[in-house]
Amino acid sequence: KDDRDLLLKSLDGLSTVAAPQQELARAAAYLTLSHPSEQVALDAAQRLRAKDFRSADALLLPLCPESRRQAGDSAGVPECALRSALLAEANGKGQAAQIGTMYWRSGDLLARNGRPDAALEAFRMSLELRPNAPHTMYSIGRPQRDKHDLVAAGMSFNKALELRPNDARTMYAMVSNLMDEGKLVDADAMVDRIEQAYPKESRVWYCRGEVMMKRGRYSEAIALFEKARDQGFDAEQ
Repeated sequence: KDDRDLLLKSLDGLSTVAAPQQELARAAAYLTLSHPSEQVALDAAQRLRAKDFRSADALLLPLCPESRRQAGDSAGVPECALRSALLAEANGKGQAAQIGTMYWRSGDLLARNGRPDAALEAFRMSLELRPNAPHTMYSIGRPQRDKHDLVAAGMSFNKALELRPNDARTMYAMVSNLMDEGKLVDADAMVDRIEQAYPKESRVWYCRGEVMMKRGRYSEAIALFEKARDQGFDAEQ
């Protein structure tokens, strides 16, 4: 009773303050990571890779009933995209490349929803149907970065570049990954590669500024950021 009275007394002096929108957005992002549907989607994707279509569909059905899967507004629901892909593969409707694209879309939606483990499984299913697809290799690197597996992400981005050399999006992803690994010399080299392939690309100077920031050379970084801005690069965008 004494403990309870002490707790109530301390609560009497508290007041509430509305959280800023930025904090609310951050909280919403974290909620998706712990959502129970993440584990369901992951389990379903793992069963799909084992070609156990029946049990995978049973897992996804409560999250995406048939009526919802066929509705137009289900296009952005990861479970519905995954279920549509599995039904197409199970029933032999569509070519391997088409079904691979459907699995890639499922993975992309899962990744955007902050569910990297399930996204990786979907991307790997896509890769099995479309081997050596550079876009899928790049996509695999994204959730690996989300999981802070920088070594694996770097390997995926490198493979994507082997398959599609000088792809700007992949090279920029590599710059960020190398900086996070502390490999600033390699990051500089990748920025040089981007500039050589795209000499008019203003984002190059922004990336150089980021590398300088990592080195603690702030005056040089500011000058590079200003150069990027003067050449039309929009950092917010």
